[in-house]
Amino acid sequence: MSCGSDDFTFRKFPANSWEKEVKQYISGLDSSTDRIWYRSPTHKKLNEELVTLGYYVKYDRGEVDHIWFQLLRSAESADGEIGEGEEVTERVQIAIAHYQAEEAKLDDRMESGQEPVDSGWASERLVILRDRIIDRLSKKANKHYSGVGTLCVGSKGWFVRRALAEHPSLIEDLRTHWKTINDGTFRKVVIVDTDLVGSGTYCVL
Repeated sequence: MSCGSDDFTFRKFPANSWEKEVKQYISGLDSSTDRIWYRSPTHKKLNEELVTLGYYVKYDRGEVDHIWFQLLRSAESADGEIGEGEEVTERVQIAIAHYQAEEAKLDDRMESGQEPVDSGWASERLVILRDRIIDRLSKKANKHYSGVGTLCVGSKGWFVRRALAEHPSLIEDLRTHWKTINDGTFRKVVIVDTDLVGSGTYCVL
């Protein structure tokens, strides 16, 4: 690797090249020490917060060269910033609502035929993610951050894309929940698909 994990994760990324750079970085990881890179504590910030912020920028702003973003090493209020030129235009707090490790392992076993798959498996997974997002929203709302405009919640499994297309009531559940707990701390709340193939989407609550 040309640089350490922290050096890479906390650098400033252009909106039009970050995804390619992250994928190249991941492909260059030493498989003998990082067998499953995203489960390594060394790459937790990269896998969770950097990718979430990057896909939010991609789906909200587009892949343009004059927009940049970066994670902040000291994240007392904002976890990351988005800017244009020398100006910071948006300060972001990031939350993660992924499957737990045991849920992911069960999914792997079902997808490989080692476990039976019931007919409602896919929608059950979306409900699990909805409930996890609700939990993250509540926790962030209770912290009453100052000076942060956006709360960005990253989820996998193409939650947003699939929910919008197949189960829009799940998105409405999130919007209803947010209305009940919103104290005005955040001007904008978004849920973002963070699957590294980059064909997801996002929604604003």
